[in-house]
Amino acid sequence: MNREILFRGFHKEENGKETIYIDGQAYKGEWLEGSLIKLESVLDSTKYYYYIEDEYGDRDEVIPETVGQFSGLEDKNGKKIFEKDVVKDIDEDKDYVVSFDEGAFGLLTKSGRHNSFLHNWNVPDFLEVIGTIFDKKVKDND
Repeated sequence: MNREILFRGFHKEENGKETIYIDGQAYKGEWLEGSLIKLESVLDSTKYYYYIEDEYGDRDEVIPETVGQFSGLEDKNGKKIFEKDVVKDIDEDKDYVVSFDEGAFGLLTKSGRHNSFLHNWNVPDFLEVIGTIFDKKVKDND
């Protein structure tokens, strides 16, 4: 089985087209996908910087809390499903957060309770990515 190893993170830019929210603070920027690079600070060994590197070797710093791994799966519309995405189960009209824990991707209820694991054989036709845990529209719907 071949699985694409891919990460996503949010890169802050003053003139960014997208806005996310972390602890009530708004950040403008854009989502980047690629390889994850974690570098230790030269001045402070307890601080790390996170970068997403694209296929051309270009890398941009991303907000650490936003980093999520690609599950290897796509939703019913062909959109990649990443850790920290919010997906809607269209059959049951329920929303879940995609998590990665103990080596497996799973679905959590909004209260944080584990619901089920994601597997290649049970996903694409009933799940739809509706945002991330950092989207205001998703947070307002809690």
